[in-house]
Amino acid sequence: MNNKKVIFFICFFFALTTLPFYAKAQKDCALTLKEAQKNYETGLLEKIPLMLGPCIKNGFAKEEKLQALRLIILTNLFEDNAIQADENMEKLLKIEPEYEVNDAVDPIEFINLLNSFQTNPVYTFGVTGGLNFSKIRVFETFGTADVVNSPGVYLSNGVGYQVSVTASRHIISGLSVNLDIFFSGKKYEYSNTSDAQYYSLSFQENQTWMGFPLSLTYDFLQSKKLSPYIQFGAVYSYLLSAKSTVIRTYNDNSSADVTGAVIDVQLLRNSWNFWLSGGIGVKYRVKKGMFLINFTYLRGMQNMVDKSARYSNEELLYKYYYIDDDFTMDNYMISVGFLYSIYQPKKLKQKKTK
Repeated sequence: MNNKKVIFFICFFFALTTLPFYAKAQKDCALTLKEAQKNYETGLLEKIPLMLGPCIKNGFAKEEKLQALRLIILTNLFEDNAIQADENMEKLLKIEPEYEVNDAVDPIEFINLLNSFQTNPVYTFGVTGGLNFSKIRVFETFGTADVVNSPGVYLSNGVGYQVSVTASRHIISGLSVNLDIFFSGKKYEYSNTSDAQYYSLSFQENQTWMGFPLSLTYDFLQSKKLSPYIQFGAVYSYLLSAKSTVIRTYNDNSSADVTGAVIDVQLLRNSWNFWLSGGIGVKYRVKKGMFLINFTYLRGMQNMVDKSARYSNEELLYKYYYIDDDFTMDNYMISVGFLYSIYQPKKLKQKKTK
C-alpha cells in the first residue's frame, strides 16, 4: 500500500470516528442554549455564563455564538457588571462587527452598550476601474504656420481608462484619508484644418500614466445602505509612455498624404505631473464591504510639454510641420469598484463631564 492510500485511510478513519462526537456536541450545545434562554426568562441568571462558556469556545455555530454572547451580555447588564459586559460585547463584535440590534426586542441598555463601541470600519481596501475623457487647456500657442488665425482644435479622441487599488484609513466619523495607486490611459487629438493653409494636420496622442492620488472622503448617511460621499485631493503621476500618430493631408490633393509609423513623444513631455481632484459618488453597503460608483474631475496644474525639448523631434518638425503648444490636460472620470472593510471594535472613550 502506497503512502497516499495510507494517508487517505487515516483521514477517513479520523473523520468517521470524530464526526459523530462533533454532531453530538453541536446537538448538546443547541439544547444548552435553549436552557440558558429559559433560565434568563425565569430570572435564573447566575448559571448562564458558566453554561454557555464551553459551547462558545467549541460547539456553537456563528449565529449560536452571537445568541449566546447576547444572553451573557444581558445577564452582565442586569447584574450591573459593566466590565464583563464590555468584554463580552467586544467578543461579539469581533465575531460579527456589523451586528445589528433589534429595536423591538433588545433592551435600551444593550443598544447603548453597543453604541459605545467603535463599529465603523477602520480600514478599507479595494479596487476600482472605469473610463475617462480628456480635455486640453492651452497656455501658449506655437506652430510653423499662422498660429493667430489658425490655432488648431483639441478633442478628447475617444475614451481612456483607469484601474486602481485603494487603501483608506478612517479618521473620525464619516471622514477618511485615501491613498491609491492607479494606471491610466489617456487620449487626445489636435487638428488644424484652416482653409488659409494648403494642408491639414491631425495629431493623435495616447498616454499611459502611473498615478498616486491622495484624497479625503466624507461619507453622508453612514448607517444607510446607500451612502453618498464627496472627495477632494491631489494626484501626482508619472508618465510611462506617450505615442502619437500624425497625418498631414494636402487640401488641394496636390500631393499624397504624409504619414508614417507611430512616433514616441515621451521625451517631449514632462515625466511628472500634478492634478487637483474633486468628485462625488455613492456607496452601496453589503456584508463586510461596499460597492461604489463615482464621478471625478482632475484639474491639470502643470505644463505637459518639456519646453527644452520642444524642437528636438525633427520628424515632427520637418516632416509634419508640427510643434507642441504649451498645454495641460484635464480629465473627467467615471469609476466603479468594491471596497472590503476591516474592523477593529473597541470601546470608545467617554467624554468627561464637568
